[in-house]
Amino acid sequence: MLEGRVAVVVGGATGIGAATARLLATEGARIVVAAPGSQAAASDEVCAAITAAGGNAAAVACDVTDRTGVHAMFSDVVERFGGVDIVVNSAGVFFPTPAFDPDAQQVESLVLVNLLGGINVVHGALKVMRPRGGAIVTVTSTQASLAEPGCAVYAATKAAMAHFTASLAPELKHSGIRVNCVAPGAVRTPMTAALHAASDPGMRALLDRLNKHCGGPYGEFFLEPEHIASIVLFLVSDGSRGLQATSIVADQGHTSALVGLEM
Repeated sequence: MLEGRVAVVVGGATGIGAATARLLATEGARIVVAAPGSQAAASDEVCAAITAAGGNAAAVACDVTDRTGVHAMFSDVVERFGGVDIVVNSAGVFFPTPAFDPDAQQVESLVLVNLLGGINVVHGALKVMRPRGGAIVTVTSTQASLAEPGCAVYAATKAAMAHFTASLAPELKHSGIRVNCVAPGAVRTPMTAALHAASDPGMRALLDRLNKHCGGPYGEFFLEPEHIASIVLFLVSDGSRGLQATSIVADQGHTSALVGLEM
């Protein structure tokens, strides 16, 4: 499906990004795993797994908050691989930010990584993709539209990225470049480990309640990273040619079933 295409997965060392890198590789894409230097070991592990399965992958360091560095990373990928066809914008952080006592440093980190970092990646990608077109997918969150306690800043950054993506449409006419978002609900990743891998009895009880009352068809609150990766694969494939500047919600219907959630 993706033979000969070059895919840069930003945030590809863990979670949804890592699952996406592995899946796109099985479809023939040459993968560049871009992640902070602190995640070099995890990036190398993803690349090793792809290579062992017969794919082609390389790891590069990328701090999304460094605009100059992001643009340099994309330029280097073009020099090494001849171009960029696919970009998956999945880098992100989460911290709770209670309204009356937010941590200022964590607020700043959320904005710098999730919002400014996401914009840096899209702008860098657009610049190198302009000659031949391609597809960019940004991972946002259902919290872009939900109002859950303690998450206002995180939610705001994700909502901003969704609107940023939608607002690009008028400027991308006749460019051959498609930009879309996938908005996952709860996904079993390192970011959510405090809940899905909880050792605290209270958190385990919360997970039990979430599973019992979730609105999904399978009786589980959490999705796996591979479930989101499959949607990203569709969004970067020719099969999604009709989708532009929109968001696909992937939450098993949780957003639509909040009325039935008993906490």
